[in-house]
Amino acid sequence: MRGKGISYDTGFINKYGDTTHEPWDPDVVARDLRVIRDELHCTAVRLTGGHPERLETAARSAAELGLEVWFSPFTGELTPEELLAVLADCAERAEGVRRRGAEVVFVTGAELSLFTTGFLPGADGHERTRWLLSAPRDEVGAALAAVPGG
Repeated sequence: MRGKGISYDTGFINKYGDTTHEPWDPDVVARDLRVIRDELHCTAVRLTGGHPERLETAARSAAELGLEVWFSPFTGELTPEELLAVLADCAERAEGVRRRGAEVVFVTGAELSLFTTGFLPGADGHERTRWLLSAPRDEVGAALAAVPGG
C-alpha cells in the first residue's frame, strides 16, 4: 500500500453559491489536518472543493505537515470552458506546492460528466443522475461514448 489517507472537503460549491465548508478558517483547516496526521495516522490527504484558493491553502498546510497532497478540484455546474479554466488554475497551484518539496497528486476528475454542463442530458447534476439511472442502456452507452476523452 502506498499510504494511508482520507478526503478533506474545502467547500464544494452548489448552484446557489453555497459551499459545504462554512465558515472557512485556515487555522481550523490546519488544525484539522494535524488531527488527520497525528490522530488518524494518515500519510496523505485528498483535498476536494471548488475554490482554487482554498485548495491551495489547505495543500500548503498539509504539505507543511509532511502529508502527501492529492489536489482534487471538485466543481459543479460549470461549462466545459469554465471547468478547463478552473483545472488550469488548480494545476498551477498544485505545481507550486509540489515545487516547494511536497508529494502532490493532481486529480482532474470527479464525476465530471455528471457535474459539468453539456456532457449528458439534464439541467443539473440531479437531473443528469436521474437520466443516467433511468434511460435505456443503449441511449446511456451512446451518450457516454460521445463524452470527450481529453
